[in-house]
Amino acid sequence: MTTDALFYELFNIEPTAFLRLAGIEVRGRYHCRSVTAKRTVKQREKRIDVVLEPEDPEDPVIFVEVQAYNDPKIYWRLMREVAMVMESRKGEPKVYAVVLFLDESLKPAVCQPALNAPSRFFSLSLPECLAAIDEGAGVLSVLKPLVVEDVETLKREVGGWKEAVEALDVGEHITRRLLDLLEYAILQRFPKLSEMELAEMIELTPLEKTEAVKSLIQAGERRGEKRGERRGEKRGMEYGILLGNIRMGQLALGLEPTPESELRKKPLEELEALAADLEARIMKNRTLH
Repeated sequence: MTTDALFYELFNIEPTAFLRLAGIEVRGRYHCRSVTAKRTVKQREKRIDVVLEPEDPEDPVIFVEVQAYNDPKIYWRLMREVAMVMESRKGEPKVYAVVLFLDESLKPAVCQPALNAPSRFFSLSLPECLAAIDEGAGVLSVLKPLVVEDVETLKREVGGWKEAVEALDVGEHITRRLLDLLEYAILQRFPKLSEMELAEMIELTPLEKTEAVKSLIQAGERRGEKRGERRGEKRGMEYGILLGNIRMGQLALGLEPTPESELRKKPLEELEALAADLEARIMKNRTLH
């Protein structure tokens, strides 16, 4: 799973969470999907990260591109993809085009595009959007690890984020999915945490019960022999993230997650192949829908 897939899974669970995050007010309900913009034969297809489709035709169709790296052409690239999707639709639906940057510094130093009212273009940064939420973040707590500056802050805050998710009245299955997304966001933001740092964090926070982090520590310990400690730590990190990807992929497809004990019996190559197959199936489902 990538960062953009993390956002897709979250907004697929709760589409209105994005509206709250972006400060966008609409009248009706939305559902989330991903669409592929068809280009010429010589060009690749491009999947737009998140598309929020309104139930009320008077509300805007909302296109969201999550940006985690420097791309001076990101504004124009999103507008091109939006145009290619909308030109095949009947009528003149209202459109909101949104680029959500994980950091303010990623915004290009160029003028952003403008759309004629009532359509709009938004250039937003995740830290500012999260900071602007007055009351409890709810499901948006899942995204907070992505804006944390250091591990010490993560240690202090992660327990509160987990409690916020568990307090939601969304049912056990959705709560588990949200906690998995929270776990994945932490691993995305801090992929190089040492085994010692992870062990300390687990002791101090509720993360001790998350399967991917437990797997990561166990794998690191198995490989943490005296002469190969550094290599074992790296191997353990890769193994733990891989198990997390497999679990998230199975959940995204509505499958029963494979027990951790069974996954640990499989060789790394087989786990990598399984993760790749799940990712391909997820991408195929999004294209079909």
